[in-house]
Amino acid sequence: MIVDKKVYYKDGSLEVSRTHYEKHHSNMPMHCHDYLTISLLLTGTLIEQVSDNSHTGQAGYLTIKPANLFHSDFFTEDCSFLSLKIYDWEYYGFDFRDWLWLSESLTLKHFLGIVRSRNIKNSLGQFKSFLTDRIVLSKKEYAPVWLLNAHQLILENLQENLNISDIAKKVGRHPVHLSRTFMQFYGMDLKAYHRHLYFHYGISNSLNVPKKLTEIAYNGGFSDQSHFCRTFKKIMSMTPGNALALLDV
Repeated sequence: MIVDKKVYYKDGSLEVSRTHYEKHHSNMPMHCHDYLTISLLLTGTLIEQVSDNSHTGQAGYLTIKPANLFHSDFFTEDCSFLSLKIYDWEYYGFDFRDWLWLSESLTLKHFLGIVRSRNIKNSLGQFKSFLTDRIVLSKKEYAPVWLLNAHQLILENLQENLNISDIAKKVGRHPVHLSRTFMQFYGMDLKAYHRHLYFHYGISNSLNVPKKLTEIAYNGGFSDQSHFCRTFKKIMSMTPGNALALLDV
């Protein structure tokens, strides 16, 4: 059951909220919603069944569920989510093929920008424009398999220094071609994306284990926690402490 919910913003078009579920929340049978949901798992572990596929997500796990998508959820631990529900979902026209590349391109920064904004409607408008641009692109051309493989390699080696040449070699493409195509589909270069994802998962993990920033910093190749915090602030426009306070978990 839902034990706590905090709504940051809601109107007839969308809702931004944080929700907490208890461990072993009833194994929900297949169901669907009449809105599109983008959710970031802040704490806990979720087992999710979508059609014939099963996904296990931990802190940092980001999902996009199109409206009318049948799915079920089971919580093996207490779980907290930061979610954006879009009620005018027909405007975007998501489908499964969008999941393959779009889900991880939406990082924690987008959510934090909405939560912290003094002009939340403006921030939401920018976010929706970002979504629209990504969907227009996906309708013109779907991400090639080799690019998805490159993306997977980034995820699997998140705590290692990014070597674009090695990734390009593994997917059989020239580094320049890989970089240009990645920028086209993900909206940022590989190094920036790698760093965004590292912060995305790092700050989520720190919610599970308080005062873990030093370990996160060292694992990410930072010389010390101060270096990590300065870089985080440069990219996220806030300190890790500010981010944790905003999420209020």
